Amino acid sequence: MGLSLKMAQVRLSELEFDEVSKALRKKGITVDTGLASFHIRTPNRSVARSFYDMYSNHMVCLQDTWFDFTISVESPPNLRRLFRPQALFKLDGIPPFLPLPKAHSYPLLEWGMNWCVASHYHTYLILHAAVLEKSGKAVILPAPPGSGKSTLCTYLAYSGWRLLSDEMAVIDLVTGEISPFLRPICVKNDAIDIVKRWFPDAVLTPTAKDTQKGSVAHIRPPINAIQNTNVRPRVHTILFPSYSRDAERTDIRELNHAEALPKLLENAFNNEVLGADGFRSLIKLMDDASLIADAEYANVQDVDLFLTDRLQEATCETMS
Repeated sequence: MGLSLKMAQVRLSELEFDEVSKALRKKGITVDTGLASFHIRTPNRSVARSFYDMYSNHMVCLQDTWFDFTISVESPPNLRRLFRPQALFKLDGIPPFLPLPKAHSYPLLEWGMNWCVASHYHTYLILHAAVLEKSGKAVILPAPPGSGKSTLCTYLAYSGWRLLSDEMAVIDLVTGEISPFLRPICVKNDAIDIVKRWFPDAVLTPTAKDTQKGSVAHIRPPINAIQNTNVRPRVHTILFPSYSRDAERTDIRELNHAEALPKLLENAFNNEVLGADGFRSLIKLMDDASLIADAEYANVQDVDLFLTDRLQEATCETMS
């Protein structure tokens, strides 16, 4: 992160919404996510509102400063502005993919930010995984869509764990340290109402319906995650979660490297780009982990208790 950005930062919640909306419409706002900074512009007031709600605890800069990506969400310059309006994501003024319905504008912003990092940060190994930390030890939750990863991530993030990322584990190829990529958690379909019942004080965006992922809503990260972006833990546990509504009990089974490697490869965004370096990084990740396991569960509390107990055991062993 550039020195000029750090010197000019202010917490977003310290600004009035109208000031933020105007800045997003005109010069743009730069937001610090820990891993990367994004300079964002949008004339869409509903996107501005959701951005303000989701990033209120983040540090931002309204001045000219250094950043990693300049992005925008806007309307296409054609008649679709009036008939079935659409939203277009742009990186450096160029749309990397097709527009979506305007009602999906805010999810498009978040998905576009994911794409920026997955497509350009090849000095890291990037896994499709949630990452949380407790007592200085990180738990990586790699999982394909539909596994309940984000629901479990939300529960843990609001139950004493520090959120590093809901969507990506970003792992240094040399040191094995995990960089925080602190952005809202995206929950889908039935999980939206579940999360609202669990945590009635959590701040969510309006639900975007009929997206490519079904109904989606984003959840503001807890403030403790934003306050510790300089802490980059190493992996302790790799847990492959699989939610099953019909599971009678939580079944957690430890895996060896041969069983875990295909699962990690399945969830690696950039392993093919990294080639041998990526493969070596995956092996190092497994070597560094004290525990690698599968978890089939219906109760997220069981997973929380299991992970907390394992970390406490590791802490006691270290102290002794």
